[in-house]
Amino acid sequence: MNDTVKTGSADIADLDTSSAEAVLELRNPYTDEVLRHEDGHPMTITHLSNESDEFETLMRKQQDRRNQQFVRSRGAALTSTIDKDAVELLVAITVRWDIVFGGKLLESTPENYRKLYSDPKYRWLRRQLDNNAGNLANFTKG
Repeated sequence: MNDTVKTGSADIADLDTSSAEAVLELRNPYTDEVLRHEDGHPMTITHLSNESDEFETLMRKQQDRRNQQFVRSRGAALTSTIDKDAVELLVAITVRWDIVFGGKLLESTPENYRKLYSDPKYRWLRRQLDNNAGNLANFTKG
């Protein structure tokens, strides 16, 4: 049996998505045009995938908490709790951003991520990040 691999073949070891980063260029939710700063460079969110260690660890903690709550109360988690958990998952995978909000650069902090991701007026922002984080083609080299 030949254990060598031919050049150009795939190698599973090269496809680790647990810590890979992607850069999302934000798009206008009405026109789908890339949102840009005055100098023309795109507004971006650098983030991890929903297969990252950060995402998986927090998701498990959230699910454990919901399971414990169900055992105690025999009731499912409230929608508001699930929504807050979804925001926290996006906060956990956000590495940094480069965006303008209210005419100023918005500092890249977990508090600001949480504030903007929680605001119902900007659900489109959450949706773009969630979709990008779930598409592994954004993280792997083909």
